[in-house]
Amino acid sequence: MTSAFLIKAGKHLALLVCLLILGPASGRYEVSQVLILGLTVASVLLYHAGRVLQSRALRKPLRRHELQ
Repeated sequence: MTSAFLIKAGKHLALLVCLLILGPASGRYEVSQVLILGLTVASVLLYHAGRVLQSRALRKPLRRHELQ
């Protein structure tokens, strides 16, 4: 559940970044480049953390008797 939330949040944040980049092109508002960079980094970190959690959840842990 947590991994799916992080992945979705990362994707939605990436979409927000795209809209923030396109907004000044239409002349509606000004957005700081530092803000765009920060949101992009946050989006990547959220998405990557979700993927790591998802891959760890898919791995089947070995039991002690299977190791011998």
